[in-house]
Amino acid sequence: MTNKRLPNQEHMKPFSQAMRRQNKVLSRWSEPFAIRWQIPRDFHPWRTIRSTGILGMVIAVPTLMGVAMGLWIDTLWPTQYSWFPILAPTGFGLGWISAFFWSSAEQHNSP
Repeated sequence: MTNKRLPNQEHMKPFSQAMRRQNKVLSRWSEPFAIRWQIPRDFHPWRTIRSTGILGMVIAVPTLMGVAMGLWIDTLWPTQYSWFPILAPTGFGLGWISAFFWSSAEQHNSP
């Protein structure tokens, strides 16, 4: 084990200088992003959980209403065409549209 070479700092100087230059460039570019993605002081995890639950219900309720109305119309007035495959995706689409508007309003009104 006589060939064991100790690290020489001289050959590391160009590398460390390049790393310092790269860190300057990265810090100049990353500072706005770091400021932008900081967690606000009034952040509460329950707010995120609440928003997720509300969005889920905003989508699920119109979908289930479309399914129920489609099945109800199909049993009440049997015709050649079924209303279930028409009203279920319609309710789903209306749920997504209302969720989009609710989410936009929530983002606009958040502190």
